[in-house]
Amino acid sequence: MTDEQFIALPLEAQRAIIDEMRDGQALADRWERVAKRALKLGLLCWLGMIVTNAGWLWIVTQLIGRIGGAE
Repeated sequence: MTDEQFIALPLEAQRAIIDEMRDGQALADRWERVAKRALKLGLLCWLGMIVTNAGWLWIVTQLIGRIGGAE
């Protein structure tokens, strides 16, 4: 729709279109916030996985060191 066509519409139709656009933008903003939260949660899970793997690696190296030292 061109600007001229929009201006030619009755005022109520213009308001309805603008309200729809606002609703669509509000929905897009909400999904953007959801996506940002999901990204933060994914990053936190990834960091937790790295820390857990490092902990297991430390435990295994300690056990190997004790077993090797006992011989």
